[in-house]
Amino acid sequence: MRHEIFSGLTDSQLTACLGLFRKKQLRRGQRLFEAGRRANSVAVVLRGTLLATVNDQAVGRLLEGEVVGEAAGFQGKARTATVRAACDSVVLVLPADNIEALRTEFTFVYDRMLERGLLQLARRVQDTNRRVALSGNGQLAQPKRPRVRELSDLWADVVSLAPPDLVPVLRTFEGLEHVDEEVLAAIAASADARRVPAGRPICLEGELGDTLFVLGSGRVRVLRNTRGGRSEELAVLTGPTVFGTGGLLLGERRNASCVVTEDGAAWVHALSADALLGLRGEPARVLRESLMASLRLQIRNAGRLLADIKDAAGTEPISGSLMRASAGGRGS
Repeated sequence: MRHEIFSGLTDSQLTACLGLFRKKQLRRGQRLFEAGRRANSVAVVLRGTLLATVNDQAVGRLLEGEVVGEAAGFQGKARTATVRAACDSVVLVLPADNIEALRTEFTFVYDRMLERGLLQLARRVQDTNRRVALSGNGQLAQPKRPRVRELSDLWADVVSLAPPDLVPVLRTFEGLEHVDEEVLAAIAASADARRVPAGRPICLEGELGDTLFVLGSGRVRVLRNTRGGRSEELAVLTGPTVFGTGGLLLGERRNASCVVTEDGAAWVHALSADALLGLRGEPARVLRESLMASLRLQIRNAGRLLADIKDAAGTEPISGSLMRASAGGRGS
């Protein structure tokens, strides 16, 4: 077996690595994972196609080479989707008890699975954001960048406000609570701290998604453009939190704008694509694991939001307040 995820292994290494997995054949319609159950494994599709559903609604197809159940499996959380075989299929199942062994003994195989899982989750989040925006009625003006800097911005530069330390912020994120200080310090050293005044955009829809942001303090509105120069509010983020992950991972233009609320400035720590690629070893690995936890939370909230949209269909437009209630949590 020479699946791309296992490329680079010698025959003896491949045999040892596959010993951590178990091969499972699925008949069409047979269930692999069930929503609501605590995850005890992650899988890779070797052959065939799997279908993921939430509340009996299809949310995606998983093809050969894709990772299945990564959103909950790597963190041992409850599954958000039920997964069945769309046709006769074969998967490799990695039990939760063997995840740490894969992480330490076959690091680059683990990293490949983690990277693929992140990309899949990012696509699901982006797709959900598009669907939400289509349901909105655009109650707000589209955000724009100011052409000139205001006096308050210049004064902030003069007084040289010191940015908050990123390490304590990172330690609040799922999966980073007990990480060694030097690992978090390496991540923090790769980020660029920015103070963004009240009402100012951090990033705008349509801009290149080449940076992810850690919100250290303040609040940020997530807005998606609709027709007629209007925008719809998708969420209000409160620090500490992470946003801008999808555009960075997928290398796409941003599908939403993030604007600091009018009630005060915000501190954000920007991590560029180059900085992310520059991280190696354990700092890179734990950051990606934390990003997966963040995206998983967004997927869970997206399920709630889509349920609200379904309930409201045919009665009245989806309002910004409904979206705020449904789209809370880390990430955007």
